[in-house]
Amino acid sequence: MTHTWNIERVQYQLSNGRISHLHWRLVSADETNSVETHGSVKLLYGDNDPVSVPFSNVTVQIARDWLSTRMGVEQDQVKTRNEQRLSEMATATTNISAIS
Repeated sequence: MTHTWNIERVQYQLSNGRISHLHWRLVSADETNSVETHGSVKLLYGDNDPVSVPFSNVTVQIARDWLSTRMGVEQDQVKTRNEQRLSEMATATTNISAIS
């Protein structure tokens, strides 16, 4: 099973050019199926917040590190929910009947 975290987009404040929100997507996949979960985290709590870096200085790795820090254990919970959904898909049965 694979889990791929993506930063889909960022929001930043025009007044200071600092990123305020990360919008993310987790794609989890097994050999047959895939599921996605979306969400966002708030980064900017004040001008003195250490994660408040001007947009022009932010790299993908910095954004991923912020996401991990802000989500904390919630990241594992999101992965677990996606794994459960994949498991349900793998064990689901489809009932097909002919229409007469």
